[in-house]
This record gives sequence, C-alpha cells and structure tokens, in this order.
Amino acid sequence: MLGLIADKAFPNPLAEGVHILLESTHKSFLSPQGGIILTDKEYAIISNYLPLRIIDNPHFNRIAALSVAIEEMLVFGRKHARQIVLNAKALARALDKMVLKF
Repeated sequence: MLGLIADKAFPNPLAEGVHILLESTHKSFLSPQGGIILTDKEYAIISNYLPLRIIDNPHFNRIAALSVAIEEMLVFGRKHARQIVLNAKALARALDKMVLKF
C-alpha cells in the first residue's frame, strides 16, 4: 500500500492516528525488495515500539535504489497509483465473472 499512500490514492494511516507504519518497498512503491518503517514522531520507534535499539544494518545499494524509486514516484506516482487501482478493479470484475460461471 506504500505507493498508494504516497500518491494519495489511499488514506495515510499516519494522518489517521496510527503511530507506526511497517511497509514493504517492492510492491506498489516499485523499489528494491525490503521494508521501511514510518512513524509520526522521530523518536517513536526506539522509545515506544522496538525495545532492541537495533533495527537493521544499512545496505547502501538498496538505499541508493530506494532514492531513485522515490524520485520516480514524485514524477510518475499519481499516474501509477491510478493504474494500480484500475488494474485491481478489472481483476475483481474478472474474478467475479468467473465465480458466477461456477
């Protein structure tokens, strides 16, 4: 959902009162496989949610590729998000027709 949230095609959970958002970066956001943690406050991860103090080590090649993906989302994101929604609706209609035939 990260790409849809970023492109305002889906409501932003952080704006709706959620304090921490764990998302994958390789589906609707179209970047390298991985995850990202977003919070509504800079300190929320360490102090309130993750007691281990260490989350992961940085993979600089993935960070660079994620940066490129963010830039592409800024340029093409709205169009991409609209197409994802259209594709999902088309798939739902096709599956619904298949179910009706059984």
